[in-house]
Amino acid sequence: MADPVIGCIETPAAILSTKSDLLGIILKVADGIVTIAVAIAVAVIIYGGITYALSLGSNSKIRQAKNLLLWSVFGLVVALLAKYIVAAILVLITQ
Repeated sequence: MADPVIGCIETPAAILSTKSDLLGIILKVADGIVTIAVAIAVAVIIYGGITYALSLGSNSKIRQAKNLLLWSVFGLVVALLAKYIVAAILVLITQ
């Protein structure tokens, strides 16, 4: 039986009602990947901020730093939503 709580969200009852450990493993792997992705996104945001601060008015470096910040924030949002997306897909599959 899958764990009732994995990560920061509660596993939907439809997933728990199935007697498959595979679904629990999928949720745990997704949780681990999300944790790693969030850590990487935060590191890239910090790097982008440092790059922006050290650009010294160079338009190309400012543009590069802004793009880095934009895409790292987008990646952070996607990583934070990924756990919910995986849980929703598993609910749809198990119904």
